[in-house]
Amino acid sequence: SFCIGSQSANLNSGDKCATPMGILNSSCSGEEEGVPEEEEEEEVFVCGESTVSYQSYDYATVQIGSQCWFEENLRSSKLNDNTDIPNVTGDSAWASLTTPGYCWYNNDYATYGAIHGALYNFYAVDSGKLCPAGWRVPTDDDFKVLELFAGMNSGELNNTGWRGIYIGDKLKISTGNETGFSALFSGRRFIGGAFDTVGSNYFVWSSDDSGTDGCYRALSSANTYIFRYFYYKDLGYSVRCIEE
Repeated sequence: SFCIGSQSANLNSGDKCATPMGILNSSCSGEEEGVPEEEEEEEVFVCGESTVSYQSYDYATVQIGSQCWFEENLRSSKLNDNTDIPNVTGDSAWASLTTPGYCWYNNDYATYGAIHGALYNFYAVDSGKLCPAGWRVPTDDDFKVLELFAGMNSGELNNTGWRGIYIGDKLKISTGNETGFSALFSGRRFIGGAFDTVGSNYFVWSSDDSGTDGCYRALSSANTYIFRYFYYKDLGYSVRCIEE
């Protein structure tokens, strides 16, 4: 037993702590013998409410049907194994790449990159390491699931060119953004390395290719459709991530 002042009590077995006031019925760490510390609750990820922290940036997320997407374009300068992606500014240097590369529209982060994210060639996409762990660059089929949810006729899904009248408008901030995809007209880096169409067109890679060309989607301010096509892998398009 032990006493402090005029009070006494029995001691439990185990470590005790001696203090100037007497012997305490617990270890000096403050834990009573046999009583575990309370574990911190793990934060639960809720798509559409939680953000994804990746390489010093917090990405907003959005639930669209059964899919969870980044609500904004990727802006990473590294692969998910921490390998640097070269920021290639010169037009001819960009056009000759056969390895991963990224850039900011017009090589101007402050004006464009901070809003629109980065533009990547398909070789960066094809690395399989652009998105954080548990996420990936969407496949062609992932985009088809999104398009079907937005109301596209299933008979149009495998077509190339402009498809799905009014469906594109459901993905664009400028026309209601019904799905929450929040596409901006981020432009592209085109043949020869030239930049064009910021403010009027959106181009975004999928992870599929035809062997020689990468598969992508495009939206335009001039119509209500979604464009599906395969084109040169050295072009610079936006990238989104989707949860695995």
